[in-house]
Amino acid sequence: MSAPERIREERLSELFQAWRADIGSVPLPRLVSTETAVALVRCARALDSSRRAAEPPDGPAARRDGLVP
Repeated sequence: MSAPERIREERLSELFQAWRADIGSVPLPRLVSTETAVALVRCARALDSSRRAAEPPDGPAARRDGLVP
């Protein structure tokens, strides 16, 4: 690696480190509780699995197009 490339790499590394420190200095509030997040994921999975069972393999459009009885 040439000297100019090394200098660019070092400057970029310093920039990313400063950016990371800046972002890390501000605490992020919790958006939802863990219990709420788990409940939403479970609900979405259950809904997704029930939809997959009801739809033809090629999707709902295949039924409308007459490709799937």
